[in-house]
Amino acid sequence: MPVGDEVMLGRFWRVGTPLPERRGELHVSPGKEAELRVERPISPSRSLRVEQRGSNGMYAVTTSGDPDDVVADFQPVTVHGVLDDGTEVTVVDAQADHDVLLRQWFRAPVVVVGAHVDGGEQCYSAVRFCLDDPHWWAHLMRSGQEAVSDEVGSLRVWADEDGQVWFEHRAHSPLTRREYARLVVDPVLTLAKLATQSRLQVTALEFRVADERNVEDTWWLPVIGRSIDSGTAGSYPDAVVPTRELTLEVFSTWIDVSRSLDGLASAVADPVRGAIQAQALTMCALAEGLHRRLYPVTSRFPGLSGNARDRVRRAARTTGAEMLEQKGFDREESEKALNEALSHFDELPYRRRLEQLQESAECAVPGIVADFSDWPGQVCSARNQLAHQAYTSDASSDGLMLLLIAVDYSLSWVLRTVLLRRAGIPDEVVLRCYENDARYGLYRANVRSCLNSGEGLRT
Repeated sequence: MPVGDEVMLGRFWRVGTPLPERRGELHVSPGKEAELRVERPISPSRSLRVEQRGSNGMYAVTTSGDPDDVVADFQPVTVHGVLDDGTEVTVVDAQADHDVLLRQWFRAPVVVVGAHVDGGEQCYSAVRFCLDDPHWWAHLMRSGQEAVSDEVGSLRVWADEDGQVWFEHRAHSPLTRREYARLVVDPVLTLAKLATQSRLQVTALEFRVADERNVEDTWWLPVIGRSIDSGTAGSYPDAVVPTRELTLEVFSTWIDVSRSLDGLASAVADPVRGAIQAQALTMCALAEGLHRRLYPVTSRFPGLSGNARDRVRRAARTTGAEMLEQKGFDREESEKALNEALSHFDELPYRRRLEQLQESAECAVPGIVADFSDWPGQVCSARNQLAHQAYTSDASSDGLMLLLIAVDYSLSWVLRTVLLRRAGIPDEVVLRCYENDARYGLYRANVRSCLNSGEGLRT
């Protein structure tokens, strides 16, 4: 696979169209979208029409201004090709465009090398991939070790002749590329990021096509794309939680846990960066979303049936509407307002969700939010001011900005801790690692500085 820019020459055609194959150049680079340039169009266009005028060889080009035509031309398609050396390639989810000379080109997030596959619908029996930095995963290569994920499949780790460490996962039943990414590759990468607090990359990715033969008889197909950065240099600071604590059993447990998280854990591992208001509001939303998925019972009245909840809601709405009507308010509008207010009366309030997350994090790290006078209350205050734009103080005041910074910092550490515990990392290990890591100490010091309006932040 390329470790730098590479141009692959060959002949290409769009699957499922009558247009002939054309010569083209497939440009690939580590961690970037692939670009395919063909000498003549291989994908029909609705927005661009070329018509011959007269017998003198002149053509007229007309461009449609209809947005539906433009959007239709940009829909992802599958392109097959054969390189000059005979290698088959599949350009997946390619999106077409034209230059001023009517030459067609495509951008695509994924190129599969070695076979013509059925685009994004192709099913695979296994996936294998590498994470940088390789030396972090050497402890996983004990001979014969294999962990089984109850819901998805089996996971093992091995090293090739070049010392590259590979994670290999075989599903119980074939999965598409996107399903493997969502269920296996992304969760493994996310857990590694949560533990190390480093922006790791997938540096190599290969799939095995599912067919009726034995899985060992099918070829591994390398994948090139923007999510695979084979040019990444493995140079990172020490991990907060050493990767030796990430055993195959931990990864296997985490694969199962991740199935219900809808990718939210990745937003904790890779937090949004920008204005502090956006950062803090995103972390506040993540806290509620993760709580809903990690704690299945989220009702204030867990023993109350659905019918009983409806009767309570109806009785409260009727009584309230009658009282408001007696005060001269419109009955229909009163019932509508009360119905909206009572629609979630039985759900846990946001503060209680935060309290449960705090309790979980403090089981491992007792002092994780000790520098707040009332962590759930202060997070609730920050979230409500941001979400509803109901500022209780000047929106640009230093005090509010410092509170948002403290809230953003704390939620990142609390949610990371809760997730690491769910992966099966022992509490005493998490505590020891945090206490020995300078980043945790700086987090605590920065929070104290923010809440006490100190001299500033240290990183």
